[in-house]
Amino acid sequence: MKRLSTNRKAMLLLVVVALALGAYSCAKKLIGPSDPQTTSTPVLTLPDNSSTLIDSAEERKDQMQPAAAAINWNSLNAMSKRQLILETGYAENGTRQAPNCKIWAQAMVTRASGGAASLPTTVNNGYGYYFTSLSHVTQVLQNQPNASYTYFLPGRVLQMWYGGPNKPHTAFIYSSSPSGMQWLDCNFVGGAGNGIVGIHSISWAEFRQKVPNFTLYEVY
Repeated sequence: MKRLSTNRKAMLLLVVVALALGAYSCAKKLIGPSDPQTTSTPVLTLPDNSSTLIDSAEERKDQMQPAAAAINWNSLNAMSKRQLILETGYAENGTRQAPNCKIWAQAMVTRASGGAASLPTTVNNGYGYYFTSLSHVTQVLQNQPNASYTYFLPGRVLQMWYGGPNKPHTAFIYSSSPSGMQWLDCNFVGGAGNGIVGIHSISWAEFRQKVPNFTLYEVY
């Protein structure tokens, strides 16, 4: 009788252990994993290795694009400077900006260079076809409409009379070829006074007909 009692106790103990293990397994499934990393929200990783979450498209755009001021303008070669000017201006393509082509061009050079370069004012109270000084720019050509298109490099600046004397216009060369040029400018596409930034084409024949005087500059 004593042996039977011992066997009974052992069986009861096994039953209790089995019940306890079953209860633990059920509780673990209900609670879930204890490791907090498996349930945390993923964080957007930015190019600068920041782990700040971005809430809006505008904030994302600002964070993803480096400030022009962070660029060492003076360490860039001429081609890189011209490219940076075009990229800065093209970012405003199709938008309405300053109602003055020269003011917009000046702003783009200042922004692209982080303030290291600027376009001088234009002679004759802004009505001339050349700048008052050569600060931050060097003259490439003046009044040579038959010069090779290879002088009109993308990113160079045209200061001109367009359509007649005392009708100034400022434009960046966007592209050039044996057939003509494309300009990136403000206050031309859609008509003067609208302040729209745009790209438009002009043939060499039209250029020679409508631009009696001009100066081509390189920004440095």
